[in-house]
Amino acid sequence: MSNLIRRACQRFPIESSAELDTPKAKGIVTILTDVSAGGAGVVANVPLETMEKVEVLIKSCFLFESCLRKKARVVWCRDLGTGLWQAGLDFGIDKLTAFA
Repeated sequence: MSNLIRRACQRFPIESSAELDTPKAKGIVTILTDVSAGGAGVVANVPLETMEKVEVLIKSCFLFESCLRKKARVVWCRDLGTGLWQAGLDFGIDKLTAFA
């Protein structure tokens, strides 16, 4: 499936730090690789569970005036084979992924 069909919002590449809080762990340091109104891509040193609800703290001072905290859902996670995992986060902007 092409990115044009799969993505509702245009993503912008970025290299910045972010932290994730999951039900099992707090303050997981990640690298933010891309961001959009609908979600973000991250790289972490721990695997994230698909469909797990997380809270992401984006620390990029040039994107926002202050840190941005968003609720998200992990939609996919893959092992990069180097002790790192790449994951896609969905901020739930449409009714199919909205949070209760």
